[in-house]
Amino acid sequence: MKAATTTIRSAGRALHVLQFLAKQSKGEASLSAIAAELGVGPSTAHHLVATLHGEGFLSQNPDNRWYRFGAEALWLSTAILSQTDLLQEARPVMSEFATATAETITLAVADDDRIFSLHRVEPGHVMSATSGGARHAPIYCTAAGKVLASELPESQVIALLRQGGMAPRTPRTLTTPEAFVADLTWVKQHGLAVDNEEWTPGIRCVAVPVRNYAGAIVGALSTGGPVKRLDGEHLNRVIALLKQAGETVSRQLGFAKEGSKQKWEGNRA
Repeated sequence: MKAATTTIRSAGRALHVLQFLAKQSKGEASLSAIAAELGVGPSTAHHLVATLHGEGFLSQNPDNRWYRFGAEALWLSTAILSQTDLLQEARPVMSEFATATAETITLAVADDDRIFSLHRVEPGHVMSATSGGARHAPIYCTAAGKVLASELPESQVIALLRQGGMAPRTPRTLTTPEAFVADLTWVKQHGLAVDNEEWTPGIRCVAVPVRNYAGAIVGALSTGGPVKRLDGEHLNRVIALLKQAGETVSRQLGFAKEGSKQKWEGNRA
């Protein structure tokens, strides 16, 4: 218990250092000022900032040796702002899709070997930060997960699958890395991923990528419903509008190239 308590206290102090720097007018502070803020001795403060410095979250001003944010902290803030921009651009587009199709639409991002649902819009403009009551889902049996994994190196995809496992959710769940990687080839060719009752029996989902200015996939827009409803011409229309939504959000994030609209292929059912 003592070790656990010490670890938590140290983590809290490290976060306090970052919060303290964020409040400084010049974004930097001396070791003595950090120690005084934390209420600890110089040695303890030194160990904290040395750890943060070693991990890249702090750097030192070469002129006065004061500490300021490092490259890792700046990268983290950029990632947060990127997701904020993604949400801001996606919300109105998602509302338009939900109105036009009478289907729910979800925005998800990658979270290690899972997907994380950032935002959801239901018909009638009901908005939520959750997806079906759960904000996390596996990559291997969800349409959004397939999209988010589709352009990762194969070795990284396999490592993620081994990390989280591929337990069968339904008789249709892909349970081997080889099958999943093969499915990703189809996803890359069509700019569309399909979950045919792989996550939930009787439910079909489709997803498309959202790209940033550099062309990297930063999110996935997905929609799903009962197989009997999401079929035939209605499904073709839903796919066309979902791809249009993904292209619109991507364009607003600075991505210039638009993909072609794909129709549903029966051999995916």
